[in-house]
Amino acid sequence: MKLLSLNHIKWHLAGLSVAITVLLGILIYLSFSVRDQLALLRSTPIDNAQWTVSQFEVEFWRLHEAAILANLSSEPDLEELRKRFDLYYSRAAIVAALEAQGRMSYNADAPQIWADILAQADELAKTIDASDETLRNELARLAQTLISTAPHIRDASVDTVAFFASTSDQQRTTLASLLFQVALVAVILMGAFLLVGALLIRARMRSERVQEQLSAAKERLQSTVGAALDAVLVIDHRGDILDFNGGAEKIFGYSRDEVLGKDMARFFIPQEHRAAHRAGIRRYLKTKNSSIIGKGLVELEALRKGGERISVEVSVASVTEEGKPVFISFIRDISDRIAAQKEILNSRDEAIAANKAKSDFIALMSHEMRTPLNGLIAAHEILGATDLSEKQDRFLTIANTSGRHLMAHVNNILDITALDSKTTSQQLSPVDLAATIEDMVENLRPLACSNGNRITASVDCFPYKHLMGDQTCLNRILLNLIGNAIKFTHNGHVQIDLAVSEEKGDQVEIEIHVSDTGRGIPAEQFSRVFDDFVRLDTSLERDTEGTGLGLSISRRMAQAMGGEIGGDSVFGEGSTFWVRLPFTKPTNYDLEQLLGQKVEEASPAAPAANLQQNISALIVEDNRINREILIEYLTELGVSTASAENGELGVNLARHTAFDIIFMDISMPVMDGLDATRAIREEGASKNSRIIGFTAYSSEENLQRCIDAGLDDFVIKPVSRASVHEALLKKRSAQNRLASQDYHKLINLQQVAELRDILGPEQYKKNAEKFYQEITENLSGLKKTVLSNQGKAIANELHNMSGLAASMGAKALHQALQNAEETSVDGCIQDTLQAIIKSQLVLQETWATGELQK
Repeated sequence: MKLLSLNHIKWHLAGLSVAITVLLGILIYLSFSVRDQLALLRSTPIDNAQWTVSQFEVEFWRLHEAAILANLSSEPDLEELRKRFDLYYSRAAIVAALEAQGRMSYNADAPQIWADILAQADELAKTIDASDETLRNELARLAQTLISTAPHIRDASVDTVAFFASTSDQQRTTLASLLFQVALVAVILMGAFLLVGALLIRARMRSERVQEQLSAAKERLQSTVGAALDAVLVIDHRGDILDFNGGAEKIFGYSRDEVLGKDMARFFIPQEHRAAHRAGIRRYLKTKNSSIIGKGLVELEALRKGGERISVEVSVASVTEEGKPVFISFIRDISDRIAAQKEILNSRDEAIAANKAKSDFIALMSHEMRTPLNGLIAAHEILGATDLSEKQDRFLTIANTSGRHLMAHVNNILDITALDSKTTSQQLSPVDLAATIEDMVENLRPLACSNGNRITASVDCFPYKHLMGDQTCLNRILLNLIGNAIKFTHNGHVQIDLAVSEEKGDQVEIEIHVSDTGRGIPAEQFSRVFDDFVRLDTSLERDTEGTGLGLSISRRMAQAMGGEIGGDSVFGEGSTFWVRLPFTKPTNYDLEQLLGQKVEEASPAAPAANLQQNISALIVEDNRINREILIEYLTELGVSTASAENGELGVNLARHTAFDIIFMDISMPVMDGLDATRAIREEGASKNSRIIGFTAYSSEENLQRCIDAGLDDFVIKPVSRASVHEALLKKRSAQNRLASQDYHKLINLQQVAELRDILGPEQYKKNAEKFYQEITENLSGLKKTVLSNQGKAIANELHNMSGLAASMGAKALHQALQNAEETSVDGCIQDTLQAIIKSQLVLQETWATGELQK
């Protein structure tokens, strides 16, 4: 409050200073005005004018007298008369000039009177300037004229005197007013000075009280600083220590008396930094620039007593005392914190290295497992084409089923690795979210009923028909979430809700909730459900199957789409899982055209039966089994083969022998496939041969590396007879193939083109529509009969549909139906239902491309 009063006094003094300045200005102005009035009173213009008028009148009467005397004299003195007239005439001209300036009269008629007098003088001048004879003859008229003019002269003179008297009175009145104003301003100014004096006395009293308070505050501050745990160091512009608190004594080990008044650098700054410290102070004194002063917290290294180095956190401020800067440093010992941070960083680096090693190991082992699995499945495929007994066929089916189940697990791990490394990219397409959920519910209804569950969905109020997003990822996320809800719920209810959670411009964030009334998850275990390989039910009596990868893959897919996934659960009551995903409004798209857009393809090659003979192929593959299988495939197609077990041997063969086509494995010892391809492209007999790569990594980044290395095409492992055949037939480039990779995953475009050429566009379209209708109806019917546990009948039906899909070029659907067939043989109703539902989803994705409808 005291400081506030001082501020008020300060503003009052400022206001009074302005007022005093204004009053002084007015006083000065009035003083100059008084001076001007006095000077005006002392000046001679009025006296001169009066004298001039008086002289004019005197000269008039002298002229009048001379004219009368000349007229009465027999011998008039004409020269005297002319002299008197000249004097009169000059005075008349002066008086007329003064009157014209308004300095002789305020009478409106005065100018005309003086003008008449001057005009008369001009007329008389003609007579005066005439010859002596003429002048003598005109003396009587001249005297008469002057006699008649005399009253006018007298009236003008009296008017002038009255004007001068009035002017003098006015000047005296003005001077008196100015003097009064000067006195008034002087009195006011004196009052202002007295008020200023009073305010200054009051301000001094308050300042003394404030000073007392500041002294008390200073003492408290010194006590606070002295008790602070942090070090407070005050140094002057030379670097000498002015103050050193108790915290500084504890941190640095010196007493206050040991360092006070001495150079700080000698005690606390390491030897190698002292020169820089002193240079920094000099630079600040010159430029006010510093890398430490006023820059907040700065981490530095300091010395303790005895030479021990410690890490400190320093904040330096600068104040001015007696025109010189003083530096106040607040210092905290952070040695323990730095050590803890280093330990945390080391732990983090070790964890990152361990995680990378784990990921690399999983990727390597997955890849290495796929290689023998590829040989195993391919060998089964070749063996299945031979004549087998019923027992052999049964065991071959079991082997195929086991191999494909193992391949599915490997693929899951590869999916996780790809998602973690962010090598996958979204494949955008128009998505009907409401229809997708309704189809998913309808497909999973038989599975839900098998557990005694009721499943419903609320999608009617969703405002959008289509949004742009990744249909494949969405389907897999929904299948995992809804499938889990059904799996862990018995005689309960599963509910799916769809809503818009946020909308900004053309971006729409949707939220899907999957709720169930199942067994629920204990709160202490719920945070683990999205981790890899987590199965909360690990008892020997568990009644559900799975690897524990479904939710972890769903989480990664949601994140890859730019969304998030989560949930909550009450043990014994049920669970709710939700997923939020961003989609885009298809404002610039014609959805019907987009859903049916065509992927450009080169003209179809000849069917397999028309392959030219004497085609030579080089197989560069490090796995002996895979080499033998490829040789078997190519031999069946009439292709002559040679092989090499690593990239270096392959390069040597290719440089000396011209091969029509080279099959190159990407991952090999000695020299990998990419380096081998580059070497072949540089020189040799097979420099321009067609090179097809085999790779297990289907990410866009990896495939682009294959293209950059010089590959013409690539085949994604596992390699089958169909993929080798397709690679031989196709003539398009790998770049074009990469561009159409989405459709290629679903459809054998080359086979579709061949069928369209053989059957004709119209007949092919009819067959494709019939195919779609039959597969749709058969899959829907199978879901209703799967609960009857007619495994063999279901397997036969799926086998027939699988063959039909293969004949139509729907290779993804063919694979999905094969997996469903193998699952049905195992007799697991839930797995069979899920496999059938997945086949339905693949069918919809395949049909949505529009390739089968052209």
